[in-house]
Amino acid sequence: MSCGSCGSKKKCTCPVQIPGPIGLTGQQGPQGVMGDQPAYEWSGTQIRFENPDGSWGPWIDLQGPPGPCSDGSQGLPGIQGPAGPAGPIGATGPAGPQGVQGPIGATGATGVDGINASGVTNWVSLSNVASVFVTAVANRGYLSDNLTGTNTFLLPLTAVLGDVIEVTVTGGNAKLSPNLGVDIVYGDGTNVGVINANPLGLVLQIFESVKIMLTAPGRWTIMNFETTDATFPAGRFV
Repeated sequence: MSCGSCGSKKKCTCPVQIPGPIGLTGQQGPQGVMGDQPAYEWSGTQIRFENPDGSWGPWIDLQGPPGPCSDGSQGLPGIQGPAGPAGPIGATGPAGPQGVQGPIGATGATGVDGINASGVTNWVSLSNVASVFVTAVANRGYLSDNLTGTNTFLLPLTAVLGDVIEVTVTGGNAKLSPNLGVDIVYGDGTNVGVINANPLGLVLQIFESVKIMLTAPGRWTIMNFETTDATFPAGRFV
């Protein structure tokens, strides 16, 4: 062994060197330059890296060992998730085929008997006469031709439900006048006549025609009215 101070291999008279205390840690030096990325090779799921001396390191398998085998039984169902939002309404599908006709239903109850309308059986012509006052007869029609005045037809007191009276004006004017306890009503049920013997009544002009029917005791209802006056019955009850 040689001396640590003089290097002599003989017996040395150099004083014995006793190690001193460990000095303080010096400051960290600056970071070195990043080295080159090592080369590597793949073989399936294994990889190896090139060493600095050009040799290759061992293969490392990155695929872990297989997990334990299942017995094939179905697992427990998971917790049901929340309901999703409702989707948009789909388009209307095509109409299905018509179903089989159902059985005929039972016969309904018999309705209330209607009014048995008698109808006009004959016509009376009052032509080229002065103003007359006539008590009309049920189920009779009147042709009124008065060039100088107005023919007045007083409604009868004797009539049965369903009786009718018709008046057609071929000249001048005519008037249907209520009688005692008898009135005239328009087809919508509004009372537009009077219930006394006053001379108020329904005025008819030339080329107009009216048909009334006794629909209740003391009530004659206008069933048909032929006129070119769009304001009827306004102004016709005088």
